[in-house]
Amino acid sequence: MKKRLIVTGSVMLLSIGLGINILARAQDQDFNGQMDASATRGGVRTVVYDVACDARTFRLNKSGTLLDARRGDSFIVQGKIFPAGTIPAGGTVDAPGSFDPDTAPGSIGTWVCRGNFNSDIGDILKGAHPHIFSTQLHLFDNGSAFVHEGPEGGAPELRALLGGMGNFMGATGEVLEEPIGVNRTGLFNIRHTFRIKTNSLK
Repeated sequence: MKKRLIVTGSVMLLSIGLGINILARAQDQDFNGQMDASATRGGVRTVVYDVACDARTFRLNKSGTLLDARRGDSFIVQGKIFPAGTIPAGGTVDAPGSFDPDTAPGSIGTWVCRGNFNSDIGDILKGAHPHIFSTQLHLFDNGSAFVHEGPEGGAPELRALLGGMGNFMGATGEVLEEPIGVNRTGLFNIRHTFRIKTNSLK
């Protein structure tokens, strides 16, 4: 087990080596500039954001490292939100990519994730997935927000969009979460594709 994996203490890192490449989406702006890569079709608005997770913010509910994680253990971690396509694909646990959330311009908000491990670490290392079930918040600098919940880790996963605040008040639909690499903090970059029912927005 690499020292980096132990230090970062995040089970998410186990999935990043898959090297999943995500195609960039066409860009436009809406909702006061906070809605990027958006398009509306058949009563569903699709919007995409990139997230750079910060390994320095990861904490388990108990002492110890990732190797001590067991099914049911809880955690919290946060990172920065960027417009879709800002973060290039690439980077692994052993060789993180060059993207640095501390110096990269253009952040539009804060991402917070809290959840519970779905399997013991030993089973995850053998390929069990999803690794966790979590609640995530996209908190935008303009006061708007999304809240979504579901599985993640080990592969792209579909999640439920539960609601929102500000410009996104009442938003429901689904969210596809896809890993796209590892940043310089040693934790993962992910892309979220929101599929929002337009008639749910207040």
